[in-house]
Amino acid sequence: MPTTDILFVRHADVHNPDNVFYARLPRFRLSEQGVKDADITAQALLEEPLAAIYTSPMLRAKQTARVIARLHPRVPVVESRLLLEIKTHYQGERWASMPRHPDYYDSTSGDETVAQVFARMQRLMFRLIERYPGQSVVCVSHGDPIKILRMGYLGRPLTRDSAHEPDPAKGSITRFRWTDPSAPPVITQLEPHTGRYLEGYWERVGSRSEVQPGQMKPATVEGQPVLMANVDGTIFVMTDHCGHMGSLLHQGRLEGKTVTCPLHESQFDVESGQVVREAQHARALRSRLDGRPLQKLKTEPRRTYDVRLQGDDVFARIR
Repeated sequence: MPTTDILFVRHADVHNPDNVFYARLPRFRLSEQGVKDADITAQALLEEPLAAIYTSPMLRAKQTARVIARLHPRVPVVESRLLLEIKTHYQGERWASMPRHPDYYDSTSGDETVAQVFARMQRLMFRLIERYPGQSVVCVSHGDPIKILRMGYLGRPLTRDSAHEPDPAKGSITRFRWTDPSAPPVITQLEPHTGRYLEGYWERVGSRSEVQPGQMKPATVEGQPVLMANVDGTIFVMTDHCGHMGSLLHQGRLEGKTVTCPLHESQFDVESGQVVREAQHARALRSRLDGRPLQKLKTEPRRTYDVRLQGDDVFARIR
């Protein structure tokens, strides 16, 4: 099988003054910043030998595709409904009125399931591999569909819980490189406007030389705050937020594998994320509104991450 690249581009930023969850609503165009970011994405694809550009029928995706197409004037642009945003009953809701963790994939409400989104995106990708062997094709789509396609090929479960992981950034390029039909594709992701690069789910979070034994350093993985901890030369990566009042654990102290929160002195094992000691409150907590006693929040385990070293570079991924 000749090497075939299918590049999924998430549309750029959208003009959304009323802050609604637009989903498949029509007439949502790129914002001024979105037009600039789309141009940065187009520049990143300038040297790519594109055979075709496919786009979702949504206006914001078509506008992003047109910006890319300006630098590839002889490349055809084709609309495909297989690249559409997810179908969900939350369409048109204002973000302020939505629950903190909405279920976008409630089949009982007529929503697409995560598996259905994966299936249609995969169907188009297979169609393009057959139609453009040995070539490169851009597909402009939306955050959730691209995320779900990537999840499936990286072995993540196609569930609603997994789909709550962060979307790829607007204007980002997720490349599926196919070289062997019997093997999974090599998946990379680039954010042209920040330079952030992922290989599979591995993301560079820093260098080992930046964190001396007994020290910690803040970083991010998939856009989420984490800390890097050096325990006798071994690097561990764990969620940075304590869970109480947004305190950051890297501002606390590290003793062996135990990190202590600087606010309420809860303690966690940086290797497992398990709670070593519950939060310590010097006095009873009371509501600022009416002075009533507040129930103490339970100290929950923190997420830990797989770590890979490559020379001095430290890479991490969601476990």
